[in-house]
Amino acid sequence: MKGPLMLGMIAALFASQAGAAYKCVVDGKTTFSQTRCAPEAEKMELKARQPSETDIQNAETRAEEIKDQITKNKVQRDTRKIKYRISELERDVSRYQRSMDAELEIIRLKKTQANNNLAGATYEQALATEMKAVIDNYSSKISDARDQIKELRGQLSGLTQ
Repeated sequence: MKGPLMLGMIAALFASQAGAAYKCVVDGKTTFSQTRCAPEAEKMELKARQPSETDIQNAETRAEEIKDQITKNKVQRDTRKIKYRISELERDVSRYQRSMDAELEIIRLKKTQANNNLAGATYEQALATEMKAVIDNYSSKISDARDQIKELRGQLSGLTQ
């Protein structure tokens, strides 16, 4: 739709400029004007060329090809962005898992130092609470990242269809 409109505007521009023009040499520079720019200006007759039906069809075809290429490039760019974000989130999940394992190992080592008495039992209970908090914290982060990955994969499958 834009192709014929654009060609029509170009044709109108040329048609509006059809007629007389003046060629002038001012200070050694050649200029063209719709009005006489110097007394010795050379009058020229301009003729506008109307585009043929073939020219219009070729322009419309080329416009569609360009539009299709732009759409294809956008899909490729969006696909790369989504894949990169999925990769980042997968790395985050691995990092969260490693961090959680490391923190839990530190707490387990602390547990081995607990005495076998009431104070030790209280200390172990505090460590168990701390372990649960660490697990809950990282499980939440991992779950959020996996949900984002799932959503991005859905977007990706929509792009490739």
